[in-house]
Order: sequence, then structure tokens, then C-alpha cells
Amino acid sequence: MRIVCYRLLAVLLPLGLLEILCRSHIIPPLTLPPPSQIVMGLWEILAHGSFNAAIVKTLRWLVLPFVILFAIMLGFAIPHANLHVVKTSGDWQGFTEALAFTIAKFCAAQSSATDSDVLAGMQSLAETYKTLRSGIYYEKPPVAQLPRELYAALTAFIAEVKQQQAEHSNGSAVKDSDIFSLLVFLYRMGLLRTNGRPRSRRFIEFLRSQFPEASELKREESRIIVP
Repeated sequence: MRIVCYRLLAVLLPLGLLEILCRSHIIPPLTLPPPSQIVMGLWEILAHGSFNAAIVKTLRWLVLPFVILFAIMLGFAIPHANLHVVKTSGDWQGFTEALAFTIAKFCAAQSSATDSDVLAGMQSLAETYKTLRSGIYYEKPPVAQLPRELYAALTAFIAEVKQQQAEHSNGSAVKDSDIFSLLVFLYRMGLLRTNGRPRSRRFIEFLRSQFPEASELKREESRIIVP
């Protein structure tokens, strides 16, 4: 019996600590929701009898990021062509590639930008779209200059996409909930790619490397002549 209690404590104590870290926002909600919230969400799905539909939706959002990441890493991203495609047909792979390209282009123009700047800008924008999903518009751009400028650049890009889609009635519109999911996907990809150091640019360089043919992302060659 004592062994069973120890095993239960070994499971419950880490879960309790994780719950406290999530509720106190030490672990951001975009990174991991509180375990109790996950359990309650699962219970609501079971109670309403929509488990099968939820499984399909969950699997779709589990598989979609890997498909998108696989496509990007294989070099399928052609930004100049895909920007037009996503504006007219609602191509989610193209939309994700275009978001990544917008970030990489911004960082190419801002040589002092770091991974933490990119993550802060994306997190704030994702939080904005999280509130939009509930029908409430609450915008809180980052305080720091570079994350705020990236936030503005991504906001302008998304607004341009929506305007282009409004002009083409045949295209499927980008939903705020889909934009939120894609921003969270890129944000979590950034968490995995960066090394956590204050001046790290590993995630930025990863994004830039996915568009080797884009002239906007080319590094300016040194003008120092070595004898």
C-alpha cells in the first residue's frame, strides 16, 4: 500500500507543481495550458458526445504542423509566388511560409534583432488573435521597440492578405482561429530552435535558411578589402 502511495505522489506532485507554474504564468499559456484546464476540456468533449469530431480536429492540427514544417524544410517555399497564392486561395502552407518569410525579411533589415525579440512579437500577436476568437478585440503590442515593430509588420501583412482575399470572392478567407493556431505553431517552433541565450539568432537563421533564393534575405558582403 505504501508503494502505491509513493507512486501516486510521484505522479501527483509534479502535476501539482506544473499546475502552479501554469496558473502563475511562469509557464506561458501559449506554451502549455494548466493540466486541470486540459482535463476539463476533455471532460466537456466527453460530456457533449463530440469526442469523435474532436479527435479528427486534434489529429488534423497535430499532423498539419509537421506537414508544413516538412514542406518548408524541403525548400518548397517560394515566397514571391506563394504570397499571391495565399492571398487568393487560402493556402495554409503558403500562409505559414509567408509568415515565416515576413519574419525573416524583418530580421534581415534589423541586424540587431534576436530570437527573443521575434518570440515576444509573435507571442503578443498570438494573444491578440486568441481574444479575437472569442469575439473580443484586445490589442497589447510589445513594449520593446523591435518586438513592437515586428508585431506591426506581421499585422500589416495579415491585413493585406485579408484585403486581397476580400477582393477575390472565390478565395477562402483566413479565419482568426487559423491565424492564431499558425502563430502558436511558429512560436513553439521558435522555442525549440533557439538556445535561450539573450543574443541568440538560431531561430532567425533557421527561417532565413528556408528561403535561399530570396534576394531580400541575402547578407551584405563585407566591403573590407583584405590585401
